[in-house]
Amino acid sequence: MQRNEHEAVTVAQPAALPGQEPSALRAWLNRLSRPFRESIWQRELRDREAYLANAQNLADVEARMRALERNAFSRHGAFG
Repeated sequence: MQRNEHEAVTVAQPAALPGQEPSALRAWLNRLSRPFRESIWQRELRDREAYLANAQNLADVEARMRALERNAFSRHGAFG
């Protein structure tokens, strides 16, 4: 069967679990698949950014940055 270039192709959407909206299902699947999609480096970067974003003021940001730098050297050695 040949398709006309103007003919719409429809794809069936997966059925939502009972009591869940499609957006809730999509969010659940995203959380489930995140560890497989993200590298360790990406996870560490996201966690560091969240840690710095929770600072109360500039002095707190600077203190947190110094703590992250100290932690990086102690964890990976002098050459990172």
